[in-house]
Amino acid sequence: MPTAPAASAASGPPVTRFGLGTAAVGRPGYITLGRDLDLPAERTVEALRARTHALLDAAYAAGVRYFDTARSYGRAEEFLGEWLAARPREAREVTVGSKWGYTYTAGWRTSGVPAHEVKEHSTAVFDRQVEETRAMLGTRPDVYLVHSVTPGSPALTDPALHARLAGPAAAGVRVGLSTSGPAQAATIRAALEVRVDGRPLFTAVQSTWNVLEPSAGPALAEAHAAGLLVVVKEGMANGRLADRNATGPDTAALRALAADTGASSPPTPARPATRSRWPRPPPSPGRTPCSPARPPPNSWRRTSPPSASASRRRSSPDWPRSPSRPRSTGAPARRCPGREACARLGGDGGGLWQRLGGSGSAAGASGPNIGPDAGPASDTVDGPAAGLRCDFRNAPLQH
Repeated sequence: MPTAPAASAASGPPVTRFGLGTAAVGRPGYITLGRDLDLPAERTVEALRARTHALLDAAYAAGVRYFDTARSYGRAEEFLGEWLAARPREAREVTVGSKWGYTYTAGWRTSGVPAHEVKEHSTAVFDRQVEETRAMLGTRPDVYLVHSVTPGSPALTDPALHARLAGPAAAGVRVGLSTSGPAQAATIRAALEVRVDGRPLFTAVQSTWNVLEPSAGPALAEAHAAGLLVVVKEGMANGRLADRNATGPDTAALRALAADTGASSPPTPARPATRSRWPRPPPSPGRTPCSPARPPPNSWRRTSPPSASASRRRSSPDWPRSPSRPRSTGAPARRCPGREACARLGGDGGGLWQRLGGSGSAAGASGPNIGPDAGPASDTVDGPAAGLRCDFRNAPLQH
């Protein structure tokens, strides 16, 4: 899965559109759905070390060049540091991001502990953890984030902490923050106002954004326009959007889209695939496999009037309509399901996903198509679906 480099103001290796996080493999207990099916039954340090190194090898071979870790991810920094040390050529080509502010307290246990991690954004914790990270990763990281900042965090208001953070920033490290909670947008905007000696302190932000939680999108666009590196975390909603786990009512429209476009992975025996009513003829010259093999659903509107023949077809009682795509009722819109889904309905995609970095990613760096110049609420789709426009304000989550 080769990945194109994203524009970056920082020196060093280019940041690619896709990244790999290490939270789920650095400690024996974590929240990702389906994790028990993917990891060894024995959660020993050696077993997870071997699995981490195998994942890093596979990700690198697939073109991934951004690796994300944190002090609170158990021994993930240690595992990543070992992988980097054993592969100096690969290490020169990758960008490493880490985070401080949480202390891992579970001691490699999955139960019987009052807390698995403790959060504290203080100068004392920074002084301790920055040295621990350097010991684990060598001269890394390239990106160093305050972990899980919320509007009340001292990371936004403490001048002494800002002075500490200015040290690695002056040495060329991208200093930034990750965000969490329901007020991510407010946190991002507050971070944009932080200055040290008259200059912006934070040059990177990592936030939760996915089709189930897109609320940080406009603030991330502002951050990108201000020159920050934007990294999307939880792009798969901690596994809730993975094919085998996307079984709830909140992903019903996404499942219908995947079934109609053939985008889902082979079904598991517990959840048989639903055959689409729409025929899929082989692509003709000039068409791609992702070009729409059926008329666009209701959530798309044409930018030019439809032809007379199209109008007659739409008024015919025999005009086929998938039961998974009811007519729009004018109900409040949910966000576009993303660039990958939109691309399968024609051309180069579009929508908020495109504005959040061209290709998007699970921990993907931002790209050139984000920001106010991308339009306030809609994007034009190029390619086979030219002339169609995705409207985020009025379109139900069914395209």
